Amino acid sequence: MIEETRIQRGFADAHRHTVAQLYDAAFGSKLALAIPEEKERLAVLAAGFDSQFALLAWRGDVVLGVAGFKTERGAFTGAFCWRLLRAKLGLLGAVRAMLVLSLFEREAAPNQLLMDGIAVAPSARGGGLGRGLLSALAKHAAEHGYQSIRLDVIDTNPGARRLYERMGFVAWRTERFEYLRWLLGFSAATQMVLPITRSEVPQIAASTDAQYWNPLVPELTVRCLEASLSFYTAVGFRVRFQRESPPFAYLELGQAQLMLEQEHAEGWCVAELERPLGRGVNFQIEVAAIQPLLTALQNLGVQPFQAPEESWYRVSESIEEGQQEFLVQDPDGYLLRFVQPLGARSIGPA
Repeated sequence: MIEETRIQRGFADAHRHTVAQLYDAAFGSKLALAIPEEKERLAVLAAGFDSQFALLAWRGDVVLGVAGFKTERGAFTGAFCWRLLRAKLGLLGAVRAMLVLSLFEREAAPNQLLMDGIAVAPSARGGGLGRGLLSALAKHAAEHGYQSIRLDVIDTNPGARRLYERMGFVAWRTERFEYLRWLLGFSAATQMVLPITRSEVPQIAASTDAQYWNPLVPELTVRCLEASLSFYTAVGFRVRFQRESPPFAYLELGQAQLMLEQEHAEGWCVAELERPLGRGVNFQIEVAAIQPLLTALQNLGVQPFQAPEESWYRVSESIEEGQQEFLVQDPDGYLLRFVQPLGARSIGPA
């Protein structure tokens, strides 16, 4: 009988070396810049992990994968301090390790869970275990009130970026450091964010063949599909698929999805189209952060229809939910309202 894989938080001290080996197999080449000797590296990893900030995948008593994370409360690799490095590596080794590791240091933003490394055993790769760990991480984030998950992907690993995009992650911003390529082996890292909206767990598929399809997808008739695609892709949408006749594209941004079809004689139009199109409706689209979109629009020379503002909306007798929001018109005049959730707060009677 084949045992099922289970995912649970934390691990006992007896498994520290196993987890260290798994982590080093995935990130050893990067960590070797700080700690060249594998034996010393494994010793630091085993001693420095904070197990409460990790999810482990098990099959029976065998560890198959680990997903570390970081929050404002702590981090999976948060115990890699001077005292530990000095004890394991000596003075000169500790100085080198601290200097190099500081280049990889990232801080978790408020209400955000920062991924601190995900590793899968070679024998378990290709079976969807990495997606399963990520899905469990999203569930953990939702249950603990986090609004998004963030990770970094380097410019020399475009395959990883495409994989995360299929999972719903959205590129936020790219940091470039060409002057460190000689040391790090890469010269840019893109921050990617997975929104965790209103305590809903993102639908991360267990296999690469499965995709999330929103049950309600508006289709917008546009004058010129090429012009519309230039606008939508600039603000972060990606094209899931496209057809030529009639010109059509299916777009997605996280779990938000839109269809665009260029106007043609057989299209479903109940009256003559006059710009601005979509009068009387706006489309609300939740994103992890609105600032990257505002920057993209500024680069396009597009002004918002309504400037960013903080709004709070009553959702029950005692609760209201807030969001940073702005509105912008697409090339045909359709009104889009991009919102960044701020969470909920208690209020008094209306």
